Amino acid sequence: MISVSRVLIFCPPLHPLKQTKYQTCKIMKIPTVKISLVGGGRVGKSTIRTMLEGTHAPNGATIGVEVGKYVDDDLKAAIFDLGGQARFQCMWDQFMKGSSLVMLVTDSSREDVDRAKKIADNLQRMKGAKIIAIANKQDEANKLNAT
Repeated sequence: MISVSRVLIFCPPLHPLKQTKYQTCKIMKIPTVKISLVGGGRVGKSTIRTMLEGTHAPNGATIGVEVGKYVDDDLKAAIFDLGGQARFQCMWDQFMKGSSLVMLVTDSSREDVDRAKKIADNLQRMKGAKIIAIANKQDEANKLNAT
């Protein structure tokens, strides 16, 4: 899903030797993209969303879906933070439709990495979306080592 959210007008500086009364301007469109955060429950998806938004960390589990936004000079993104509990995973396909990027978040425990591998296998059928994985919670005692 890419749509145009706002338009910037870029006007190059006038050439000092070719001063004219009117200046040609180029219109630049800023795209809006959809990003979906998926992964098991309590792996840190909402924390990642709030970090991107620049807001406070959440207090508890996501029920269904929460939508955030990220905006800078070159990009506007709608961030879909999908609940990770098993009862919400049946809705993921519907909420991920039109995503330009799917971020698969896992904590760094053996059990959750194994669950994330199964989720990644299911995500492979998504057409048009880039998929990245994030190993979160590297500071916890039960984390896997990179070696």
